[in-house]
Amino acid sequence: MVGNREQGNREQGRHQDPGQGRATAGGRHAATPAAAAAVTAVIGAAALAWTTMQRQAKATSTAIEEAAVNAAVAAGAIPPGSATALGDIPPPNGDGTYFPGAAPGGHRTTDGEPGERALSLVLLGDSTAVGYGCELPDELPGVLLSREVADELGRPVRLLTVGRVGATSNELIGQVRRAAAAGVDVAVIVIGANDITGQVPPHRAAVRLGAAVAALRRQHIEVVVATCPDFGVIAPIPQPLRTLVTRWSHRLAGAQARAVTAAGGAVVPIGRLVSPGFRGRPDLFFADGFHPSAAGYARAVAAMRPAVLDAARTALRRWAGRLSRPADQRRRQRQPSLAARSASSRSAAAAAAGGLVPPAPPRASRSSTASPSSTASPSSTASPSSTASPSSTASPSSTASR
Repeated sequence: MVGNREQGNREQGRHQDPGQGRATAGGRHAATPAAAAAVTAVIGAAALAWTTMQRQAKATSTAIEEAAVNAAVAAGAIPPGSATALGDIPPPNGDGTYFPGAAPGGHRTTDGEPGERALSLVLLGDSTAVGYGCELPDELPGVLLSREVADELGRPVRLLTVGRVGATSNELIGQVRRAAAAGVDVAVIVIGANDITGQVPPHRAAVRLGAAVAALRRQHIEVVVATCPDFGVIAPIPQPLRTLVTRWSHRLAGAQARAVTAAGGAVVPIGRLVSPGFRGRPDLFFADGFHPSAAGYARAVAAMRPAVLDAARTALRRWAGRLSRPADQRRRQRQPSLAARSASSRSAAAAAAGGLVPPAPPRASRSSTASPSSTASPSSTASPSSTASPSSTASPSSTASR
């Protein structure tokens, strides 16, 4: 019975009106323009939203710069009309040598007392590295960190600042060259905010940061990086732009952390440790509502302090490892012996000649007279494998590290 019903349904399907199938196909074709119109509407809305956010970004940047310039004029840092952008406003200069237990405001530009070398600390990065928004040198993050390290380790700390207001990750390599030329021991990098405002892709910015960290580590410089802050706490940024840059800042901070770790640096996640405390706290922001105030920088320094102290201790241990060796041993490790250099040069010459140049024969003693039978036979000559190998010379790892 059931089988007969199924067979009848199949026969009915075979004898269905062809017009009904054409109607179904026509419906499908009619739905195609509607779907295309919907896709076009979505694309148009997205383009409109992007245009709106671009306008918001430009208006926000202009408002921030105007507020910063007005605040600098009001504080007497610059005369009216002398600056139109953040990069035109110089932050206070706090570079110098800081001693343990020194009172605020007391720093010297010398290199420490006789016989006592100062640990060298350098600040690289953008406006937050140089302390834009601070009014006094003692409020700068570099000065706060230098005093912390000097008091904790009982040793003078020499501060050097090579960061620049408005810098992006693309400028880090140039700052690294300046830091390495100054012979620093610990580097602190604060970067990322201008990569967001400049719409630099997070991956590209992180790769540049990782290259800068790797270059410093090759110079035996300890590196601490404060990653990009959370833009979601910056009130002057309107919606929907704030939602976009918040996600962007999170992505950049994550990519930065991975790149720095891979290059051998230490990471301080500012967006997770510090930024949440800024929400709804205008007192932690400068007058422009974008940069930290002196109180805001103090919070960031408190988060960075443990990592910077660890880096300073590592640098001091490296000093101790070098100084604990006798002077003659350090001299031998820095400069190979004459015999080693001679062997190395002979080996290099043999290698250049394809191994066919034998080493110089030993000098005959004056008491022995060379007889025909005493001449060296071909089988007795030193083979190329007997020449001094490159491993006999002082390897780079045996030289005194920084």
